Amino acid sequence: MKLLIVNNLASGFRDGAIYDFMRAFAADGDEICVRCTDGDTDLADFLRDAEMVVAAGGDGTVASVAYLLAETGIPLLPFPAGTANLLAMNLASPAEPHALAHLMREQRLMDFDIGEIELSNGERFGFSMIAGAGYDAAIMEGAEPSKRLLGPMAYFTAAFANFAPQFSRITLTIDGKTVETQGVGVLAINFSKLQFDISLVHENLPRDGMFDIVVMNTHDAVGLIPAILSCMLDRAGEFPARPDVMEVFRCRECTVVADPPLDVQYDGEVTGTTTPFTVRMLPEAARFVVSEECLKLFGEEIAVHAQIVNFQGLSSHADRNHLLSWIQAIQAPKPQHVFVVHGDREVAPFFAKTIQGLGFTAHAPQYTEVYDLIADKVTEPGYLPERKARTTGGMRASAAYERLVAVGNMLMESIKRSRGRDNKSLARFADQLRQLLEKWES
Repeated sequence: MKLLIVNNLASGFRDGAIYDFMRAFAADGDEICVRCTDGDTDLADFLRDAEMVVAAGGDGTVASVAYLLAETGIPLLPFPAGTANLLAMNLASPAEPHALAHLMREQRLMDFDIGEIELSNGERFGFSMIAGAGYDAAIMEGAEPSKRLLGPMAYFTAAFANFAPQFSRITLTIDGKTVETQGVGVLAINFSKLQFDISLVHENLPRDGMFDIVVMNTHDAVGLIPAILSCMLDRAGEFPARPDVMEVFRCRECTVVADPPLDVQYDGEVTGTTTPFTVRMLPEAARFVVSEECLKLFGEEIAVHAQIVNFQGLSSHADRNHLLSWIQAIQAPKPQHVFVVHGDREVAPFFAKTIQGLGFTAHAPQYTEVYDLIADKVTEPGYLPERKARTTGGMRASAAYERLVAVGNMLMESIKRSRGRDNKSLARFADQLRQLLEKWES
């Protein structure tokens, strides 16, 4: 395999975990390339020749790489080396490097939605989790100095330190329709689950092609407390304060204008710009390497409208004549080579010769045989394992006897195929068989 690891130096190497991942992943013949960025590097140059990618960093690093790989079909594994690592948590990915290496080897792939954000200065970036303006951006900026020391708790301390965020009149253009509202912030949500299993909306649907636009319709942070409690405690969405404090809209594209302007962030990256901004949905544009648990969480259930009927005594195995009729009906291009892999070990080569008589190249491979398809020849011969002796009339039948029975079956098949031939040929065949049997019995 050819693997590219993009490592954000700002996140570090997570105490050497990325090296443990490389050692666990590498096998004979694998090519692993590590390219480091300090946040200012043009990642597009990094990814130009990528076949499989690991993005080692925080949610912002993963989002940037996913955006550049959007709709390419190139698999991307998020390596959680940042502070929050919310995407890895939402994908139910392990954090242990050996488990991540195993995940990369297994190559379970799933396509997810990602968002595109266009800032007021015309710059465009990608995000996988959440883009927003207002209170959330203030939290991200306030947490920046203490993230290395406090980890995810830095976001909560920053939230508690800012109980009076800016209040603005907000205009939303939602799929072309204008909505006037107000509040301390606006969120465009793709993956909705945050730390401590807090989900901002009732359903986490990152594969439905839609954003959840959440307006924090309150004058201060204290007004958000009932809504946060509802997110933590009430998965059914029946908490009475939730609909009042958090206005929820659904759309594919949304433009946010605020008066006064609000600071903007995406996936924890503070942009240094203010509203207006626009978010656009890129449906199933990112291809992530995921765990089996993730497949269960986000896999689609497909309804099959069918009736199951149980037939008694119906065989699904075609007989000899049906198989020959089927292969004769194959139109051009015909198979280059036919392998007979079913049937008695002595009869299968005989059936292969019959197929050859129809104008096909056919072969009955033996046990452990190696066949080179390009060269069209056997490179390593196989063998016919000895049959287990059967019990016949209380006695164990030898392998030689089993072979004799097989040849007898071949003879009966040949006799059946002779039906319809001219009488002279049939008489000669019968005389030859009689002479053979008389000689054997004498």
